[in-house]
Amino acid sequence: MRPPFLFVIAQHDRERLDFVRRLFGRGPEVEVVLDRRGRERRGRPAPESIERRHQDRRQHDVSGDLRAVGWAYVRRARN
Repeated sequence: MRPPFLFVIAQHDRERLDFVRRLFGRGPEVEVVLDRRGRERRGRPAPESIERRHQDRRQHDVSGDLRAVGWAYVRRARN
């Protein structure tokens, strides 16, 4: 079972990743991860293809938080 909380740390901030993992990374309630997304794709035109994904997996847009403060804290949706 996945932990109910997720800390996402900006890609460029490895020191913060280590710090947050030391604080919260061993508990069963929190998962600490480095942001794995690539750069924003808004500059490229969208391909003309059928969307195969039925639903976007992301429930929260954390991009603003990552840019502003370097981290985001999210409560995962219950499935």
